[in-house]
Amino acid sequence: MRRIKPINTGFTLVEVLVVAPITMLVLATFVLVMANLVGEVLVQRERNIMTYNLQDAGDKIENDIKLATAFPATSGTMNFPQGVNDSTTPFVSSSALILTELGVTKRPPANDRDLSFAQNPAVNCGTPLQYRNSIVMITVVYFLDSNATVWRRTIVPSSPAACPGLTPWQQNSCSPAKVPSNLCKVSDIKIASDITSMSLSYYDTAGGTAATTASPTTTLATVKLTSTKKVAGRTFTVTNAVSATKLNF
Repeated sequence: MRRIKPINTGFTLVEVLVVAPITMLVLATFVLVMANLVGEVLVQRERNIMTYNLQDAGDKIENDIKLATAFPATSGTMNFPQGVNDSTTPFVSSSALILTELGVTKRPPANDRDLSFAQNPAVNCGTPLQYRNSIVMITVVYFLDSNATVWRRTIVPSSPAACPGLTPWQQNSCSPAKVPSNLCKVSDIKIASDITSMSLSYYDTAGGTAATTASPTTTLATVKLTSTKKVAGRTFTVTNAVSATKLNF
């Protein structure tokens, strides 16, 4: 009787020792490729979000610049806590965008809004002559705080007071930590976060030379916001710059 030799279908030790490292290398390469792809997706997603946020911030700043009547060099005398770092220290135009805007009775673009004419002189209030009075001027400040956040602060002067019925709709604002207070009933508006730098340039004309600070002759301002983030172990930077000319002279 002839014996049939059994067929061995398994792997020899030598084959296992050769195949195992190759398999591990292939798997490691696959995992690395997938990790890189996921990282790229996460980075691109965050980049798109930050680009949108910076563009939105630029639109808000541009709209305010167009409404401005002047670019003061400083915010002037400040009441606590509306100054730098919630103090009484004035803002300066080299590090903050300072704008002077007209006080109006209703939020733009309400068609029935009116200018907030001041009681200067008071006898003109309520008469056709009130339109000869001075206008209550509002100060708007865009600044970058120590937490990499850009805020919009509104400063309403305590005097001169507006004529009865012509009180500005704009209100004093302070940092969220200081609201509510006797001075501020509303919080500053958060414009953008994760901002590593905010650079400012001022021009007398569209083709003029940049000034170090704003001045009475300034008509155009450029604001450049830069954001740097680290996502999936990768650092990327997004920058957006907006230039606008004041339309109120």
